[in-house]
Amino acid sequence: MPQHLASLRELFVQIQGDLASRHFHPHPFTEEEAEKRCTYTGRDFYGIAFMGHEIAGYGMLRGWDAGYAVPSLGIWLVPEMRGKGLARPFINAVRLSIRC
Repeated sequence: MPQHLASLRELFVQIQGDLASRHFHPHPFTEEEAEKRCTYTGRDFYGIAFMGHEIAGYGMLRGWDAGYAVPSLGIWLVPEMRGKGLARPFINAVRLSIRC
């Protein structure tokens, strides 16, 4: 995902400014963290959802690297993409990304 670093940095800025994300804080949403997520190679999964060329959201399955048997799933959708029925397909796509 290194080719998406600039997009992920912009997305993290959006997440930080979104009041709806106040309960979504799996990690800091900093430039440094965006770089870490773009070069990440562990068992957890972090991904960006696109609608065409536009970023629609950010999702993850995390916890395996910390030793948990069952990971936590989390997604965040860009405000303009909410209410369009994208959450369920995005959750399913993240779930299908499982790497054990």
